[in-house]
Amino acid sequence: RGEILTEIFVPKAPSGTKAVFLKKGRTSEDIAQVNVAVRLTVTGEVCRLARIVLGAVAPTPLRAKAAEAMLEGMKLGEIYQLVDKVAKKAAEETKPISDVRAPAEYRRAVAEVLTKRAVSVLLERFKGG
Repeated sequence: RGEILTEIFVPKAPSGTKAVFLKKGRTSEDIAQVNVAVRLTVTGEVCRLARIVLGAVAPTPLRAKAAEAMLEGMKLGEIYQLVDKVAKKAAEETKPISDVRAPAEYRRAVAEVLTKRAVSVLLERFKGG
């Protein structure tokens, strides 16, 4: 109490880092029913660092650490083959609730779809597409 945040320091992303944020809501202005942010750091053709964060699928934003671990150390070509498994693992890590915006089962399914899309978008960006 009595404290105020005056500054936030966000370190510069390492070279070879790309990120994407996707959300699902009824309209673009809606509060998200589910959202995902994925960041990959690649050196050469190898994923050195992966971050997958899901929102609106748990009481607070949730890192999908097991899904991240599946990506780290993998070559980009190998990740193409793993996208479905990574997305499924990320969805399994969620703890969604049902509310007026969406039922829990729907949130989990959308988390899987959005994670797959986000990783796929990044793979295309690294490929130069």
